[in-house]
Amino acid sequence: MTAPIVELKNVRKLYKLKGSSFLSGPGIHLRAVDDANLSIESGEVVAVVGESGSGKSTLGRLALHLIEPTSGTVRFKGVDLGTLSSSELRRQRRQMQMIFQDPFSSLNPHMRISDMLTEVFRAHGMHAPDERRLRAGELLERVGLRKAYIDRFPHQFSGGQRQRVAIARALAVNPGFIVADEPVSALDVSVQAQVINLMQDIQRDLGLAMMFISHDLAVVRHIADRVAVMYLGRIIEFGRTEDVFAAPGHPYTEALLSSAPGVGRKSGQKRVILQGDPPSPISPPSGCGFRTRCRYATQACAQSVPELQGISDYHSVACIRSDLELQAASQAIARLGRFAL
Repeated sequence: MTAPIVELKNVRKLYKLKGSSFLSGPGIHLRAVDDANLSIESGEVVAVVGESGSGKSTLGRLALHLIEPTSGTVRFKGVDLGTLSSSELRRQRRQMQMIFQDPFSSLNPHMRISDMLTEVFRAHGMHAPDERRLRAGELLERVGLRKAYIDRFPHQFSGGQRQRVAIARALAVNPGFIVADEPVSALDVSVQAQVINLMQDIQRDLGLAMMFISHDLAVVRHIADRVAVMYLGRIIEFGRTEDVFAAPGHPYTEALLSSAPGVGRKSGQKRVILQGDPPSPISPPSGCGFRTRCRYATQACAQSVPELQGISDYHSVACIRSDLELQAASQAIARLGRFAL
């Protein structure tokens, strides 16, 4: 088995909200990402889902090393990005790109599309100066836009067209890995499918690895090979998309899928409605962070933070119920072994 193209190990990101002093006491921190472990294979699409504030976008920025982790390591093609100098990281970034949620705010309104794309080539020393404009036009055609649009400004495009320009900019440096952070949520419903199909075609044709951050579970089911579910900064379920959608192992995943029309609820099955609001990441509850909203919670859930445990070869869940089921299964196997003797 080949090594993953992107690997996050025990990655944590804390934001200090209040300084330490004699009067204020110890510093107060917000846990944006807490002990995340995630790997993405070459040519694979891994979706990251969860409620707003769960840490999805922070995880994407950590994967690209746009922000430094408080602890843990982020590796790209086996290289620890935290050990690179600024010049080495700049060279490595050519292989890692990001597509942002809002294409209008991510594009410079004062620059023509030709200048945006040729600036990427210039910054990375790609192509001769006299052929950069030609390459920029080819990029526009690759994302379904006409070459004649190359001298337009962003405000002269529709939302879907602007996102196509953003995709072209990300592809300009021939990356091997892309983080797509809610790439269609700011678009009209009528053009979302077009952009998703474009991204899927490009990903398949170029063999790109992709972290796809989204709220839309129907899109995730369509595009992702594996899915990671986040809650309160932690990855609480991770597995093949078909396994997670067919048999969610965590109560939070069960509720997410239940709330998505036509995705996770079978005919006649009641919707699972979560009670209360998510806890504050500044002062999360002890033990399992989801226990204050979980219908299965017991006193044991407050004792320790559950770790991801494999419930099958391709599916892991961080829930005490899964731990107990695994213990029961191992005990049953042990009893059968004794009887066989």
